Amino acid sequence: YILDHVPPNTARKGKQGGNIMFYCVRGGLMILEGTVSFVGDLRKKRTAPSLAVARIVAIQHDLEPDGSSDDTPILEFTLCGRTIRDEGGLLPGKRNNKYRVGQTMDILYYPDHPEEFVA
Repeated sequence: YILDHVPPNTARKGKQGGNIMFYCVRGGLMILEGTVSFVGDLRKKRTAPSLAVARIVAIQHDLEPDGSSDDTPILEFTLCGRTIRDEGGLLPGKRNNKYRVGQTMDILYYPDHPEEFVA
């Protein structure tokens, strides 16, 4: 009885608006689900870091404007017969040559990306 008093165009507009809202919410949930799945896959691919011992194979001397030098070590370690080397920049330079060629230090590396290691 109540619907007889509502103009037909009003009822249709309300229903169409409801459908649009339904599809917007549904689409948003699908995007959210895809994002959560993608992030979960990224986390699964990254393994926990492992410990290794690296050796300083060279020292890069950078002259500063004041005449002093910063010594940056070049680190290298072997993993499954493969030599991984950092070409400088992993460790900050130190003044007064506190690093020595042949010196060893513990590092952490990711088994799936051994080039990404930190001292």
